[in-house]
Amino acid sequence: MYRSAIAIFFLLLALTATAQEKYNASVDKKTYDLYMKSNWEELRETGAAAIENGIDFYFLRMRLGISYYEDKNYMSAVPHFEKAIKFSPKDSIGLEYLYYSYLYSGQEAETNILAKKLPAQLKRKFHYKAPEFFKGAYSEGGYSFNQDYNSKKNGGARGNQDLSGTQNVFKDETYINLSLFHSIGKRVSIFQGYNNIVVNSTRQFEDVANGRNEYKSSVKQNEYYLNLGVFLGRGFNLTTALHYLNVKVQDFEPPTVANPLVTSYTLTSNDLVGNLSLSKRLGHTELGLTTVFANLNGGKQNQNSFTFIWYPLGNLNLYNISNFTLHNNKANDSSDAVTSFIFDEKLGFKVADKLWLEAVFTSGPILNYSESNAFIIYNNVDKIKYKAGFNIISPISENVELSFRYLFLSQEYDITKTNTTGITTITTNNLLIHKLIGGIKWTF
Repeated sequence: MYRSAIAIFFLLLALTATAQEKYNASVDKKTYDLYMKSNWEELRETGAAAIENGIDFYFLRMRLGISYYEDKNYMSAVPHFEKAIKFSPKDSIGLEYLYYSYLYSGQEAETNILAKKLPAQLKRKFHYKAPEFFKGAYSEGGYSFNQDYNSKKNGGARGNQDLSGTQNVFKDETYINLSLFHSIGKRVSIFQGYNNIVVNSTRQFEDVANGRNEYKSSVKQNEYYLNLGVFLGRGFNLTTALHYLNVKVQDFEPPTVANPLVTSYTLTSNDLVGNLSLSKRLGHTELGLTTVFANLNGGKQNQNSFTFIWYPLGNLNLYNISNFTLHNNKANDSSDAVTSFIFDEKLGFKVADKLWLEAVFTSGPILNYSESNAFIIYNNVDKIKYKAGFNIISPISENVELSFRYLFLSQEYDITKTNTTGITTITTNNLLIHKLIGGIKWTF
């Protein structure tokens, strides 16, 4: 980043600047020579030793920051540029380096807060625009299908030794989302969205007298999601979210002795999921704690998660996100609470210019569970044992980003059977679901 010009600037500034706090001429000369030779590794070793010995001044911090910046390790560069700006608050070169270090390390709030302090000429140079209330829009849609649908349906619900049996076999699901991004000042962000989900399945009744009968059942959901994020300063972010679900179930009751006819019914519920999260950025890592409360499917749930995010290269080209969750699920008021451990993992990396890949994996049991600050709700009545897949993300321009997600889910469902002695048993069967989702994001 025009290193020769910066070297001249250093020399001119040295003639007029007052003595810097904890200045050392020997360290200044040595780090300057290493800087001019682009010997970044030795420069860092020398600079770290000097700081450890109580030596700290503007030029030292700038050279250390630039050494990391040149290696695209923006997260390691940030604290050095921040310190340099404390020594020389109006230094345009230091401000420029710090601005881009924030920007390239994904620290949006810090970027906007710093931009407010920049001289007008730097804002024009960066083509900086203050965030407006309508910041952007996002939309995605998807389709899920059961690869075992025909085999499970044709296999029937009744065994050879049974009088009757019933099962509900998942067929497919459609999903659409429409969302908006907002900004309120430099520190507050809002995300709100509408989701529509339709789940189709086949309810199957089978007995000796009437044979096999099938009926189309469905679950239709209209959802509203609201997320409020607040940057508290010093790397702290507070996020709270509310997810409302209007769920309409259309299903069938099996015939009984009192009522030999199959009876259809409709059940409507209004469910809520609340989320509160606090995270802290620490160099190459980010730590977070999240708590969630919900009343899904007539029961009550809560989950507590610890999140660990790691950027080993100091930029967004490689990252790992791990979530460790204790999930407590109470099916209804009279049932016992069941506590489970859920592990969620995401590994993302840049594979080409404007192309990122992410590998994702979650081990269950996933039942009445939420993720991504309660944006994604698994209010399924059938337990998911695990899910795995990948995401493709491509910012094709400054304002448009495309994405594609694929998930493979191993899901269980129950088959209820009554044998010739009148004893009813419930057995568990397994099916495999494929989920495909495409999305587009516009930044205004």
